Amino acid sequence: RTRGRPLVVSATSGGGKSTICRGMLERYSDLGLSISHTTRRPRGKERDGVDYFFVTRQDFERMIAEGKFVEWAQVHGELYGTSRQQLESILLSGKDALLDIDIQGGFKIKRLYPESWLVFLLPPSFDVLLERLQKRATESEEKLRLRLQTAVSELERSLGYEYFVVNDELEKAIEEVQNVRLGLKKK
Repeated sequence: RTRGRPLVVSATSGGGKSTICRGMLERYSDLGLSISHTTRRPRGKERDGVDYFFVTRQDFERMIAEGKFVEWAQVHGELYGTSRQQLESILLSGKDALLDIDIQGGFKIKRLYPESWLVFLLPPSFDVLLERLQKRATESEEKLRLRLQTAVSELERSLGYEYFVVNDELEKAIEEVQNVRLGLKKK
Protein backbone atom coordinates (compact mmCIF):
# COMPACT_ATOMS: atom_id res chain seq x y z
CA ARG A 1 0.00 0.00 0.00
CA THR A 2 1.48 3.32 -0.99
CA ARG A 3 -0.86 5.70 0.81
CA GLY A 4 -1.82 5.56 4.47
CA ARG A 5 -5.34 5.74 5.93
CA PRO A 6 -6.69 8.06 8.62
CA LEU A 7 -7.35 6.37 11.99
CA VAL A 8 -9.68 8.60 13.99
CA VAL A 9 -9.81 7.99 17.75
CA SER A 10 -12.56 9.89 19.57
CA ALA A 11 -13.95 9.77 23.08
CA THR A 12 -15.75 11.93 25.54
CA SER A 13 -13.60 14.33 27.53
CA GLY A 14 -11.71 12.16 30.02
CA GLY A 15 -12.24 9.09 27.83
CA GLY A 16 -8.52 8.42 27.44
CA LYS A 17 -7.96 9.45 23.79
CA SER A 18 -4.54 10.97 24.41
CA THR A 19 -3.34 8.03 26.51
CA ILE A 20 -4.46 5.46 23.94
CA CYS A 21 -2.97 7.48 21.07
CA ARG A 22 0.39 7.82 22.89
CA GLY A 23 0.37 4.06 23.45
CA MET A 24 -0.37 3.41 19.77
CA LEU A 25 2.49 5.67 18.64
CA GLU A 26 4.95 4.00 21.05
CA ARG A 27 4.08 0.54 19.74
CA TYR A 28 3.49 1.00 16.00
CA SER A 29 6.08 2.75 13.84
CA ASP A 30 3.77 2.74 10.80
CA LEU A 31 1.59 5.42 12.43
CA GLY A 32 2.08 9.17 12.27
CA LEU A 33 0.33 11.57 14.65
CA SER A 34 -1.65 14.39 13.14
CA ILE A 35 -1.14 17.12 15.74
CA SER A 36 -4.19 19.38 16.08
CA HIS A 37 -4.13 23.16 16.25
CA THR A 38 -6.04 24.75 19.14
CA THR A 39 -6.79 28.13 20.66
CA ARG A 40 -6.89 26.74 24.20
CA ARG A 41 -4.08 27.21 26.71
CA PRO A 42 -1.64 24.34 27.34
CA ARG A 43 -2.54 22.06 30.28
CA GLY A 44 0.05 20.63 32.64
CA LYS A 45 3.15 19.49 30.74
CA GLU A 46 1.67 19.92 27.24
CA ARG A 47 4.16 21.30 24.72
CA ASP A 48 3.60 23.30 21.55
CA GLY A 49 4.24 21.21 18.44
CA VAL A 50 4.18 17.98 20.45
CA ASP A 51 0.73 17.78 22.03
CA TYR A 52 -0.95 20.56 20.03
CA PHE A 53 -0.02 23.59 18.02
CA PHE A 54 -1.20 26.35 20.37
CA VAL A 55 -2.27 29.39 18.33
CA THR A 56 -4.21 32.58 18.89
CA ARG A 57 -7.86 32.79 17.89
CA GLN A 58 -6.87 35.36 15.28
CA ASP A 59 -4.29 33.01 13.71
CA PHE A 60 -6.74 30.09 13.81
CA GLU A 61 -9.45 32.15 12.09
CA ARG A 62 -6.94 33.24 9.43
CA MET A 63 -6.07 29.55 8.83
CA ILE A 64 -9.79 28.75 8.44
CA ALA A 65 -10.16 31.56 5.89
CA GLU A 66 -7.13 30.23 3.97
CA GLY A 67 -8.59 26.69 3.87
CA LYS A 68 -5.72 25.20 5.85
CA PHE A 69 -7.89 22.77 7.87
CA VAL A 70 -9.53 19.56 6.65
CA GLU A 71 -11.77 19.85 9.70
CA TRP A 72 -12.21 22.25 12.56
CA ALA A 73 -14.73 22.77 15.31
CA GLN A 74 -15.46 24.78 18.39
CA VAL A 75 -15.40 22.57 21.47
CA HIS A 76 -15.92 23.87 25.02
CA GLY A 77 -15.52 27.41 23.70
CA GLU A 78 -12.12 26.75 22.09
CA LEU A 79 -11.23 26.06 18.45
CA TYR A 80 -9.54 22.82 17.34
CA GLY A 81 -8.50 21.85 13.82
CA THR A 82 -6.61 19.33 11.70
CA SER A 83 -4.05 20.74 9.26
CA ARG A 84 -4.67 19.60 5.68
CA GLN A 85 -0.94 19.83 4.85
CA GLN A 86 0.15 17.82 7.88
CA LEU A 87 -2.46 15.08 7.38
CA GLU A 88 -1.66 14.72 3.68
CA SER A 89 2.06 14.60 4.43
CA ILE A 90 1.57 11.63 6.79
CA LEU A 91 -0.73 9.78 4.37
CA LEU A 92 1.59 10.32 1.41
CA SER A 93 4.52 8.93 3.44
CA GLY A 94 2.65 5.59 3.49
CA LYS A 95 1.92 5.76 7.23
CA ASP A 96 -1.57 5.67 8.69
CA ALA A 97 -2.43 9.04 10.25
CA LEU A 98 -3.59 8.89 13.86
CA LEU A 99 -6.10 11.63 14.67
CA ASP A 100 -7.02 12.32 18.30
CA ILE A 101 -10.14 14.40 17.57
CA ASP A 102 -13.77 14.86 18.61
CA ILE A 103 -16.81 13.29 16.96
CA GLN A 104 -17.65 16.32 14.78
CA GLY A 105 -14.16 16.18 13.33
CA GLY A 106 -14.31 12.41 12.94
CA PHE A 107 -17.42 12.62 10.77
CA LYS A 108 -15.83 15.36 8.63
CA ILE A 109 -12.69 13.25 8.12
CA LYS A 110 -14.83 10.23 7.13
CA ARG A 111 -16.66 12.33 4.51
CA LEU A 112 -13.36 13.56 3.02
CA TYR A 113 -11.50 10.25 3.46
CA PRO A 114 -14.08 7.42 3.15
CA GLU A 115 -11.33 4.84 3.80
CA SER A 116 -10.88 6.19 7.37
CA TRP A 117 -11.41 4.07 10.44
CA LEU A 118 -13.61 5.72 13.11
CA VAL A 119 -13.00 4.37 16.63
CA PHE A 120 -14.89 5.62 19.66
CA LEU A 121 -13.48 4.90 23.12
CA LEU A 122 -16.11 4.16 25.73
CA PRO A 123 -15.50 4.62 29.44
CA PRO A 124 -16.19 1.48 31.51
CA SER A 125 -18.98 3.45 33.23
CA PHE A 126 -20.24 7.00 33.69
CA ASP A 127 -18.88 6.95 37.27
CA VAL A 128 -15.38 6.17 35.95
CA LEU A 129 -15.69 9.02 33.45
CA LEU A 130 -16.69 11.46 36.19
CA GLU A 131 -13.78 10.27 38.36
CA ARG A 132 -11.27 10.74 35.48
CA LEU A 133 -12.48 14.28 34.85
CA GLN A 134 -12.33 15.20 38.54
CA LYS A 135 -8.81 13.73 38.86
CA ARG A 136 -7.56 16.08 36.14
CA ALA A 137 -8.27 19.01 38.48
CA THR A 138 -7.80 21.37 35.54
CA GLU A 139 -11.39 22.53 35.32
CA SER A 140 -13.67 24.80 37.29
CA GLU A 141 -16.92 23.28 38.58
CA GLU A 142 -18.78 25.04 35.75
CA LYS A 143 -16.41 23.68 33.05
CA LEU A 144 -16.65 20.19 34.55
CA ARG A 145 -20.45 20.36 34.34
CA LEU A 146 -20.21 21.50 30.69
CA ARG A 147 -17.85 18.62 29.86
CA LEU A 148 -20.26 16.12 31.42
CA GLN A 149 -23.21 17.52 29.44
CA THR A 150 -21.12 17.34 26.27
CA ALA A 151 -20.12 13.75 27.12
CA VAL A 152 -23.75 12.64 27.19
CA SER A 153 -24.47 14.13 23.75
CA GLU A 154 -21.18 12.72 22.36
CA LEU A 155 -22.13 9.24 23.56
CA GLU A 156 -25.42 9.57 21.69
CA ARG A 157 -23.74 10.82 18.49
CA SER A 158 -21.03 8.14 18.68
CA LEU A 159 -23.58 5.65 17.35
CA GLY A 160 -22.53 6.88 13.88
CA TYR A 161 -19.03 5.48 14.45
CA GLU A 162 -17.98 2.07 13.10
CA TYR A 163 -15.90 0.70 15.97
CA PHE A 164 -16.20 0.89 19.76
CA VAL A 165 -13.50 0.07 22.28
CA VAL A 166 -14.13 0.04 26.03
CA ASN A 167 -11.18 1.78 27.65
CA ASP A 168 -11.00 -0.03 30.97
CA GLU A 169 -7.59 -1.70 30.61
CA LEU A 170 -4.94 0.27 28.71
CA GLU A 171 -3.04 -2.56 26.97
CA LYS A 172 -6.25 -4.30 25.92
CA ALA A 173 -7.73 -1.07 24.55
CA ILE A 174 -4.57 -0.29 22.54
CA GLU A 175 -4.60 -3.83 21.12
CA GLU A 176 -8.27 -3.47 20.14
CA VAL A 177 -7.62 -0.19 18.31
CA GLN A 178 -4.72 -1.88 16.47
CA ASN A 179 -7.07 -4.77 15.61
CA VAL A 180 -9.31 -2.26 13.84
CA ARG A 181 -6.35 -1.37 11.57
CA LEU A 182 -5.59 -5.03 10.98
CA GLY A 183 -9.22 -5.80 10.10
CA LEU A 184 -9.58 -8.12 13.09
CA LYS A 185 -12.24 -6.15 15.00
CA LYS A 186 -15.87 -6.44 13.91
CA LYS A 187 -17.94 -3.33 13.19
